[in-house]
Amino acid sequence: MTRNPRDRWSLAGRLARRLVDPPRPLLERIVGAPPVVVEGRVLDRRVQALLARTHLDPDSELADIDAARRSLVRWAGVLLPRRTGVLAVDRVADGRAGDIPVRVYRRLGTTGDRPGIVHLHGGSWAKGDLDSADRWCRIAADVTGCVIVSVHYRRPPEDVFPAAVHDAIDAYGWVHAHACELGVVEGQVAVMGESAGGNLAAVVAQQAAATGLVPPIAQALVCPALDLRMVLPSIATFGAGFGLEHAAMARYRGTYVPDPDDWTSPLASPLLAEDVTGLPPTLVVTAGFDPLVDDGRTYADRLRDAGVRTRYRCYDSMVHGFVSMGILPEGVAVTEEVAAMVGALVSDSIDPADRPDRSDLLPPPDGERTVGQGVQRT
Repeated sequence: MTRNPRDRWSLAGRLARRLVDPPRPLLERIVGAPPVVVEGRVLDRRVQALLARTHLDPDSELADIDAARRSLVRWAGVLLPRRTGVLAVDRVADGRAGDIPVRVYRRLGTTGDRPGIVHLHGGSWAKGDLDSADRWCRIAADVTGCVIVSVHYRRPPEDVFPAAVHDAIDAYGWVHAHACELGVVEGQVAVMGESAGGNLAAVVAQQAAATGLVPPIAQALVCPALDLRMVLPSIATFGAGFGLEHAAMARYRGTYVPDPDDWTSPLASPLLAEDVTGLPPTLVVTAGFDPLVDDGRTYADRLRDAGVRTRYRCYDSMVHGFVSMGILPEGVAVTEEVAAMVGALVSDSIDPADRPDRSDLLPPPDGERTVGQGVQRT
């Protein structure tokens, strides 16, 4: 595997990379169980080994949420390298409830204004922050050539729903209003998010027009949580033993949206929006062993049926959060591939006459191209 010479791994990250890729006989002894096969998909054996030695306790996390947040940042520094050659600058956006911390990323060496992508981090709405998302955002800025604006929205338990929604919408509007000083082409702003951030990105795309904002030119949703009712089949199928536990999801859902009557609001569950026509071109990326795989797949189907240009990609052997699992042998390459799909989505959503130099926005991966409203694999 070719490694980017600008990637800087932590000591713990370097050690972890060695541990997750032992010789095959040793790996089989470590796993100590037959391959996991569900609906024809086979779980990656190295991921299976990691899962066998991982235990997350949502009760203890919620009992000490500050410790859980610090732990997420520490793990983020292990699982992905720090991509150099990217300038990151902290700013403060204006929000209806006060200041919203943001971090602006730009690949060094790019010239002129670039398309912008508002990034909303994951972390069960309660744990993530700018630092936990920093390494993914650096890679995304490097690969796409876009200006990435990462948003630190208010989190529960201190601030419950719809505080995060308001901050996401307000930060998106702020990027439009300050496009010139951010080096963003006016009117060329997309949204993107993973997990809980994918939920918020979908809400921003749906609500932009309703709140009088310029709609995003594209939306990219990675392993998104889109239906807080948690009733789709994959929630039960993969809700235990695959890293993202049903019990944890239920507890964090209750922390973020305490009133069950709000679980069906489109502001909390964008999958349940009555009308999804007119939404921007969309990329939905899922993992085959993720409890949320049906959230993403069902939303992609709804968008496609509504005439929205939609690309859907499932990484069949992976689990929730795989886009940040750079310690796996192909991990960084997969992270870059997802970023490349985001960059291609943004570029393809811009009028050809207004596009930046294509050398800064990578084409989609081989073997997949958008045809009509869906995806064709070659």
